[in-house]
Amino acid sequence: MNKVKAIVERGQGKHNEQVLLLLDARIKNCEGTLAELKLALSQLSSDLTPVHEKLVSILRSLSGLNSRATVPMHQTPGKPPMR
Repeated sequence: MNKVKAIVERGQGKHNEQVLLLLDARIKNCEGTLAELKLALSQLSSDLTPVHEKLVSILRSLSGLNSRATVPMHQTPGKPPMR
């Protein structure tokens, strides 16, 4: 977040002030959300950490698949891989 904030600050005077104001507001929103998430994760019990990591891994895999235009047939859920 600090890198993004620095980039926006360097843009002062070079780019549209309204766009920079919008980006600054979004950065502040992200910082607030990040703080909330860090607090929630700090309260996660150690025995749930592996479960959390597995769920995050599944979420990332699903997000990656969702970003593709099409899913190859050998990766279609519920079907055996093609040989």
